[in-house]
Amino acid sequence: MGMKVWYNGSVVEEPRIPITCHALHYGTGVFEGIRCYKLTNGKRGIFRLSDHIKRLFLSAKVLKMDIKFAESEIREACKIVIKENGLSDAYIRPIVFYNFGRIGLNVLKENVDVAVFAIEFPKYLEEEVRVKISSYRRMNHLFTNPEAKISGHYFNSVLATLEAKEFGYDEALMLDSEGNIAEGPGENIFFIKGETLITPPSGSILQGITRDTVLKFAKDLGFRTIIRNVSVHELECFDEAFFTGTAAEITPIKEINSIKYATSLSKKIQKYYQKIVRGEIEKYEKWIEAVE
Repeated sequence: MGMKVWYNGSVVEEPRIPITCHALHYGTGVFEGIRCYKLTNGKRGIFRLSDHIKRLFLSAKVLKMDIKFAESEIREACKIVIKENGLSDAYIRPIVFYNFGRIGLNVLKENVDVAVFAIEFPKYLEEEVRVKISSYRRMNHLFTNPEAKISGHYFNSVLATLEAKEFGYDEALMLDSEGNIAEGPGENIFFIKGETLITPPSGSILQGITRDTVLKFAKDLGFRTIIRNVSVHELECFDEAFFTGTAAEITPIKEINSIKYATSLSKKIQKYYQKIVRGEIEKYEKWIEAVE
């Protein structure tokens, strides 16, 4: 039995996508990455599902897509693929894309397909990562909308990742057009100085949902938060750093280039995050949508 996929309103086994698919040639798709967790009560719960699907629709709007399903239907599809594939801890990928079309940059707006699948997902990054500042810059608002999660945006993330791996690092760190710290190829970044968490502003980053989660719970752990530009020259001044993202969750950074960091506070934040997503902290249960 193959993987069960929700495709344009029906559950099918791994649908075939034609070679003429517009998104294959031109990156004209939008997507989300969402986590489902086995909760401490034994049930399954999808973390911040509504927020992810809202962002999916906003990304689609940037590409002038007309999704023929309601947000509620896509949320339900995310639950369906978890149940149909018998998963608990899983990664869910909704994707909306321009499908059939002529070769060329024009799109046929009626040819928008929607698919949702879910897979078992091992840890995305190592427990602690070594990071290299990339020679590839993060795209910015001057030529695209960096807050839209568009498939074609990720070509430079792939290049940055390949470069970091070639130099023996675990992950890359990208700068914005002004030379300030932006984010990882698929993660936002935080720095810790004393009791303060510092993270770069919008403009050249995807405003991640995990990033937002940390900003909201930081005060529970005694941290204050600041959103501001971060210069490369400041890197030696921070105590710790960590990545955030649906795939990466909370990942401590032990080195950026040759600068070493402690990881104890990052691991404290990581542990608290895991308690939240697994339903152990009552005040944040509102973020978890049960899979019945």
